[in-house]
Amino acid sequence: MKLEQIIKSLALYFQAKHRFQSYSREDILKYQEAKIAALLKFVKSQNPFYRDLYKDLQFTGLKSFSQFPIINKKIFMEHLGEVNSIGLTKEKIMDFVLENEKNRDFDRKLDGYTIGMSSGTSGNKGIEMYSLEEESIFRTFFFARFPYNFLLGKRIKLAFILRVSSAAFKLDV
Repeated sequence: MKLEQIIKSLALYFQAKHRFQSYSREDILKYQEAKIAALLKFVKSQNPFYRDLYKDLQFTGLKSFSQFPIINKKIFMEHLGEVNSIGLTKEKIMDFVLENEKNRDFDRKLDGYTIGMSSGTSGNKGIEMYSLEEESIFRTFFFARFPYNFLLGKRIKLAFILRVSSAAFKLDV
């Protein structure tokens, strides 16, 4: 891991551990509102599925957001090619994850993205996709959730049980 990435991960780790400790309820609600507004602006401009779904809806605050349609896993998977904003077709994604499952090779990437498939215990298989940057953020946030002081230099033993693994869950430190 490059020094720049280590520094970025450490900063993100401390931010994840401590940033909301001094926030009031009002601060958290303002933060959530700003993040939702930014997300909606992005998906409406970059994603045909959400642009059509939300075309007649206006975000005017957290209460208005509760009126937006809910997307469940079944709908998400039916529209996988439209929902993802990176331009991959549903067929290309499904062929990739099914080939990975067949070969048990979960380190491969598709166009630079780690793509995995859930087991489908709910009746619907799900897809998760991570860019390299998102993988790093995911691992850092995941690690930050545990009461561990890595500055003490002790190793931790952690079992995270998945049906299959992927590069997004590997920690290289």
